[in-house]
Amino acid sequence: MEKTTIGKIITRILYTASILYYSLHLYNQSRTIEIPYNLHDIIVYFSLGLSLAAILTTRLYWTPILSLFLLSVFQPLTSLIPYLFPIIILAYIYKHISKIIIKSRIRVLTGIAIFAFTYTVFALIGYGIGYSLYKVLQYKPPLTGDAAVVVSVFSSTLAFKIFISAIFLTFIYKAASSLLEFTIALTSRGETRRALYNEILEKETTSIIEFKGSQYGALEWGMSLFLTLLIAPVVYRPVAEAMGIFMASLGVKPGWIGLIAAFITTIVAWIPIRMIVTMLVRTIPLKAIIKPSYTGVVLGILLTLSIFIVISLVTGYNILYMIQEAMTGNPTTSTDPLSSLISNPSEEYYRNLAKILDLIVRLFWGG
Repeated sequence: MEKTTIGKIITRILYTASILYYSLHLYNQSRTIEIPYNLHDIIVYFSLGLSLAAILTTRLYWTPILSLFLLSVFQPLTSLIPYLFPIIILAYIYKHISKIIIKSRIRVLTGIAIFAFTYTVFALIGYGIGYSLYKVLQYKPPLTGDAAVVVSVFSSTLAFKIFISAIFLTFIYKAASSLLEFTIALTSRGETRRALYNEILEKETTSIIEFKGSQYGALEWGMSLFLTLLIAPVVYRPVAEAMGIFMASLGVKPGWIGLIAAFITTIVAWIPIRMIVTMLVRTIPLKAIIKPSYTGVVLGILLTLSIFIVISLVTGYNILYMIQEAMTGNPTTSTDPLSSLISNPSEEYYRNLAKILDLIVRLFWGG
């Protein structure tokens, strides 16, 4: 009993010293990291607090690891990884020191080697994910035209980085989960392997072929948002002019007129586009295909014709040319009237919308 108590005291002292040493290096390196939107001090001290929280109990040995992952989003800190191993190992020894009975030195050394190898793999995986995310956030796709304007404007916002990080981490999680399921099935035998294969096949068939699952909502909202960003600049100028006249009468500062106009324009464009995308994306029931509703068909045709007529009146574009391009795949010699409408006010609209996103994110994140 006495040996166990002395061993725990020594282990706890070494554990605390390791955390303090790690936190010191974390603080020194984090001061050189560039973090946007005046969030540097908040992120640095939050990470430092996470590391120091591990002193309270050895059960919180994972908080220094979390602090490293948090800062790796902005810049990978590879030199801090070796300092994590003593913290993890000492926490494990402190927890199980009263149960340790050495019967074979070979088994003890083998266990330590396996333990070290396991956490080395975890550290490398964590570093790989953090470094990949860092590179993804720095990537600039070779785009031109309106797409380049959209990416260049929104890539500087914190909302865009959160959005890209969420997509990237979700993809990594899904890929790792699928790989793990397939590996488990591959290492099984007999009926168990067959049952696991059938389960994987059914799941993939449901999500990919039948298109059911969480990705359905993401596709619907993604298409709605993408088309809204493309169509909204068409109606931005008249909305901005109308808002300018109205807001000027109320004495609103000119700087806010563009922001309010961009917000209202997005809502105006979102509502009809959302309805159209919902009709296009939603799965049609089989009974509706076998026994179609003639009333619905007539209403659909009338709605389509109405949209074509409105486009013709607004843009002066010949609908027959549009149908010809859609059916033959060959572009006509007529100029696209939407190109001038989109390219002219688009940058102003996108920049104002980006400012709104920054205001919303700063409202919740501070800065």
